[in-house]
Amino acid sequence: MTLSCNLGRLAICLGKEGSFQIRSGNANESLTSFDIGNHDDYVYSLKASFVLAAQNGAGRNRTLSLTVTDSLTDKVVFSDVTSQPYGVIKIKN
Repeated sequence: MTLSCNLGRLAICLGKEGSFQIRSGNANESLTSFDIGNHDDYVYSLKASFVLAAQNGAGRNRTLSLTVTDSLTDKVVFSDVTSQPYGVIKIKN
């Protein structure tokens, strides 16, 4: 799973208002731009059961992308984007 931003640093898309929640197996994480820092994207290995929610920040012209790739076949099984301020991407498996 990869979360990324069209402007490079993921923290730019998330801004102060955006966030990213991961529930994968028994693990729960909630991340903000402060947690992600200067990284261009955020990569996470998911368990078979997961729930993802990413919310864009308030800025315009910021495209937040979420892609889930099967690690065995390297095929994209889910991909979505939002360019809307406060736009949300959700996926549940």
